[in-house]
This record gives sequence, structure tokens and C-alpha cells, in this order.
Amino acid sequence: MSGQFLQGNSDRTLIGVVCLLLTALLVAVIWWNDVLPMQDYPQHLYMVAVIDGYHDPANDWAERLEVRNLLAPYRLLYLVHHGLGQYFGVVAAGKVIVSGYILLVGLLALLLIGGREPGGAPWCVLLLFPLSFHPIYYYGFLNFTLSIPVLLIALLHLESMTSGRNHRLRFLAHLLLLFCLLLLHPYTLLVYIALAAASVVLLVRTRQQLILIASCVFVALCLYLVWQGIEKQSAIKSLSIAAMNFRWWSLDWNLDFLALPFVGMRLDADRESWLSITWITLMLVVLIGAWRGRGFAPFRYYFLVLGCLALAGYFLLPFSVFTPIRYTYFSVRLFPIALFLMVAFLATLHLGRASGRILGGLSVLLTLNSIYLHHSVASEAEASLPLFAGMGPAGDVLPLIGKTPSAELDPFFYSRFYQHFPFYYHVLKGGGVNPDLFNNTLVPVAFVAGKRPGLPPGNEFYRWPEYADQYDYIITRNVSAHLSRQLQEETRRLDVVGPWAVYQLSDK
Repeated sequence: MSGQFLQGNSDRTLIGVVCLLLTALLVAVIWWNDVLPMQDYPQHLYMVAVIDGYHDPANDWAERLEVRNLLAPYRLLYLVHHGLGQYFGVVAAGKVIVSGYILLVGLLALLLIGGREPGGAPWCVLLLFPLSFHPIYYYGFLNFTLSIPVLLIALLHLESMTSGRNHRLRFLAHLLLLFCLLLLHPYTLLVYIALAAASVVLLVRTRQQLILIASCVFVALCLYLVWQGIEKQSAIKSLSIAAMNFRWWSLDWNLDFLALPFVGMRLDADRESWLSITWITLMLVVLIGAWRGRGFAPFRYYFLVLGCLALAGYFLLPFSVFTPIRYTYFSVRLFPIALFLMVAFLATLHLGRASGRILGGLSVLLTLNSIYLHHSVASEAEASLPLFAGMGPAGDVLPLIGKTPSAELDPFFYSRFYQHFPFYYHVLKGGGVNPDLFNNTLVPVAFVAGKRPGLPPGNEFYRWPEYADQYDYIITRNVSAHLSRQLQEETRRLDVVGPWAVYQLSDK
């Protein structure tokens, strides 16, 4: 028995060291390239650049854009980014923020290791690292991506509160986690409310535990409803089914999206078939190792049930919810949450040393592939940066972006991957506006009423001459041959970089 105890603790130490090394490697890849391979990320950078340079008259932002309160739901990221930007600059500060996400994943891994009873060897915790660059990460939903490990830490903390002492101090710490969730992303707080409420059935054994969990759920619900009131949206109205219009993904789309992390983020890439084989091999190792190990941690079913609930929500909830505000990717956001919860469950399995070491080796291999993919997409993205060299500062840009899939990412799910990359011009050169800026109440930067320049509808039949007098430059990518010829005849083409081109409309 003592031999097993020492062996288990030795493996736990090894796993912890590997976690730290993989965390360092994932952070390193964040800094490897000049840009990050995230679809919406350039807009986040732009808004922070506006906040930083709002009062500089050279930027002309104060007359056309408004900056909202930063200490509000969804805006914690921008507040921290703004603070870091004073020391590192906007671009480097963004990388610090994304590095923070990786560090949170590493912290979650260490907490899962520490949550095991002595002698256990949670090898499966290493699966967090190849799954860190999940599909939502590549969509560039930065606020939400940051909130995922915080949600898992909050749920782990909720479980630990029911089995430990010092409930008052732990409860106060838990409130801080809930407040952070609200400020990072209200959607994730809603997910917490649902999963924490389900935890009553899974964790409650005494009256004190019931009161503790119910208090956490009540506080989280109050935070969300208070925010609704602050945003001048009636909570009843926002939750009214009659006022909503829903759209679901098909089952095929759901299943295909589910497969992305396990096939190299591209469904038609035969060259990545070895990844699927590696994942299948890894799961067989887990099943065989768990069967031979015959044992689980005390809270073995907690994360399994929560993961199944998140996965059920992914399939059953609508993809988009249309209220007075359009909310898309509603169900899809549950997928990475389900992934992290399932890994947290697998980390409770007792694997033998041989099975554990095989799983560890495969996890490292999959993480290295994830790093390579991240670098490949980022290298492809940063190839557009020379496009901005000949452009003057403070120019207003009309983006005419056709279908823009990455060569490395699935062209169906990432058909508009480069839609927002023209925002890098404003970040690097300073000043100017782009009509494609996020248009919702959550973001901290928005156009002043009547100041948003016109944006032609559609992807192929642009009526760009109707808007030409509002812009200094046009940036295109993968537009039709007809539109390209028209622009060359009627404007001045400054540069072409691969599928990108920039045209000048004024002397700025």
C-alpha cells in the first residue's frame, strides 16, 4: 500500500512538471508570431487602441466614437488590457492577456492535480493542453475564452467548499470568482448558474451544504439580474420566449464542429488523419488503464455529469437567439466548456504507471501539433502586415472582404476568418475608423449616433462607389475578378500581398 502511495506521489510530481513545461510552450507560441490567429481578435485590439488614444486629436476618435464604462460586464478584459497597454503597447499587452489565459489553464491543471487524494496519478489532466486552442479560441472570442478556465476553477472551488471547512472565507473567495465571471462574460456566469444548480443533486449531503450551494447560485443570479437592470434591459423581457427568435444548427454541423479539435481543425485534411488515430489510441489507453486501475477520486461523477449537461446544451440549445439584440454562437460556446469538464472528470481516473506514461507521451505529442497549427495559422495571418506599410496614418478604411478561409482551418466553419484583420492597420498606424466595428451594447467602444460610415451589403455585389467619398482606403481580400478590375480602373492601387490588396481613394 505504501509503495502505491509513493509511486502515485512520484507520478503526481512528474505530471506537475510536465504541466509547467507545456504551459511554458503554449505561452511561447503566443509570442512566436507578430499576430495571433484569432478571427475577432483584431477588433478587440482596435477598441483598446481607441481607449488608449481617445483624446489624441490626431486620431479623430473623440468626435466619432464613444468610450463606455470599463468596469462593467464583459469589459474586464479591456480594463486590464488598457492598463497593460500603458507599459507594453496595445499589441504586446494583447499577447500578455492571451498568455494569461494559458496560465489560467495551467493553474486549473495544477488544481486538478492537487484535488486528488494521495497516491492518485491524474495523467489525463495533460489533455487540457492540446485542447487549449479550441475552435472558439480561433474564432477570437477572447473574453469568453478567458472565462472558461475561470468557470472550471469556480466549479472546482464549489466542490471543495462542500467538503472542507472555513466556509466563510471560502464563500468570500467564491464571490470574487463569480464577480470575475460576470465582468469577463455574462454568458459564462449563466452557465455557472445552471451547472451550480445541478450540483445540488451531486454534492449536497447535509443542510449546511445545501445552504452553501444555494447561496452561491442565488448570488450569481442576483449579479446577472442586476446587470440586466443596469443595461436597461428588463430581466423578464430578456428571458421572454415570446420576444425571441431562434435558429439551430443542423445535427451534421454540430457533429462536424465537435470533431474539429480531433482532426487538426480541418475536416477535409487527409494529412491530419494521424491525429484522429492518436486521439482514438489515447482514449483506448484511458479506458484500459481505468479498467485495470479500478478506482476513481471521491468526486468522480461531479465533472462527468456537468460535462454531459454542457454537451447536451451544445446539441439542444439554439445556435442564435434573436431578441432586440442578436446573440449568436449561443450553443456552440458550450463545446469548449464540455471539453474542459470532461478532461476534469478523466483526471479523476486511476491509471496504472504504464498507461499513464503512454497517455502522457501522446498528450505531449498532441500539444506539439496544436502548437504547430497555431504557428502555421499565425504565420499565414501576419503575411498581411506588409500591406499597411504604404498607407498613411489616421485613414478611414472600407473593408471589402470576400470568403476568407485560412488554408489551415476548416473553410466552412471559418469562412470569414480574415474579416476583421484590416483593423490591424488602425492599431499599427493609429487613428481612423472601420465600419465593421462590433455593434452591441457589451463592447466598450461604439460609433456616435450617425457617425458610422456606410458599409456596402453583400460580398460580391458591392456598391462601393456610393460610399467612396467617406473613406481614404479600400482593403480587399478574395473579391471577385470583376470588382478587382473595377477598383484598379477607378482607384489607385497601392499594394498587393497574396490575396490582399489596398487601394487609395484620397491623398491622405
